[in-house]
Amino acid sequence: MKNSKFTKTLATAILFLLPFFSQAQLLKGTVRGDVKDIQLAISRDGDIMSTEYIQIDVADDGSFSFDAELVTPFNDVVLYIEENTICGAHLEKGKTLEMTIDKSENGNVSVTFKGDNKVR
Repeated sequence: MKNSKFTKTLATAILFLLPFFSQAQLLKGTVRGDVKDIQLAISRDGDIMSTEYIQIDVADDGSFSFDAELVTPFNDVVLYIEENTICGAHLEKGKTLEMTIDKSENGNVSVTFKGDNKVR
């Protein structure tokens, strides 16, 4: 009886605390068209001199994602798409920003965002 009560209490505590320790993907998206090169620039501590450039891999189905541990509650990043398109994205802990990259046949690239932390 004592062990059963302890187990229930422990399980309840774990279920209550789980959302505080888990994070959603920071950025996930889809590519439509022939986009092969996506690079993300992030400064995890806010110092421009510590900017990291991370290659984002696009899966065969056009999906991609980026996840990292943020030092601050939010981080603004820069995405370099192909050779001529640069855009920013606002990432927040525990929230997922969804991004769609469309590349038309004439080579024009457009980007759309959705999610809780989409800048309006």
